[in-house]
Amino acid sequence: MIIPDGPRGPRFRIQPGIITLAKKTGYPIVPVTYGAEKRAVFGSWDRFILPHSFTKCRVIYGDPVSVPGDADKKAGEQCRTRLEDELCRVTVQADRSFWHEVDK
Repeated sequence: MIIPDGPRGPRFRIQPGIITLAKKTGYPIVPVTYGAEKRAVFGSWDRFILPHSFTKCRVIYGDPVSVPGDADKKAGEQCRTRLEDELCRVTVQADRSFWHEVDK
């Protein structure tokens, strides 16, 4: 597992390292997120959530994004944007499944 927005963010912005890794390995990137019914939301840059004990959680997988081995800079950026959009989509889906709003 890789946290694609990097250790310092910005939030919801995919960093290029995961695209380079996928390009070199040939493995697709599968976006994964989770939501929790009852949770604590931290005030950190990433608004980290910590599910409360025994609460309902939901894990959602998005559509895989493949990066061709011969992708140039423009194609890599398109893959990065597609991954970012898909990860945001499933994050909103996970949060809304518990009636939470996503504050970008």
